[in-house]
Amino acid sequence: MIKSHLFKSKNGINNQTLIDKEFIEIENLKLSNEKLAIQLKSKEIERNKLFEMVVKEAEGNSITGKIGKGPVYKEKKQAYDKTDAELTELKSISTSNDIRQ
Repeated sequence: MIKSHLFKSKNGINNQTLIDKEFIEIENLKLSNEKLAIQLKSKEIERNKLFEMVVKEAEGNSITGKIGKGPVYKEKKQAYDKTDAELTELKSISTSNDIRQ
């Protein structure tokens, strides 16, 4: 009887430990998702600003005042493309995290 009670007690403690670990893991995943959402939003804002700069440069409405796709346009377009690729990568990470959960 005492052995049975001790076994059940020990088993209950083991189960509680497992449950506690699961809750910690869930909280860590939530924090990771929140961090990723902030990164996504920040990168999206950066990409949109760069896009506006690219358009203004092509239209001649930027500081150079030259219409067309000259060297300054190409630099800005390159920065936009890089940021857009980074955003795409973050989105794919986010999507794979959503699928895992």
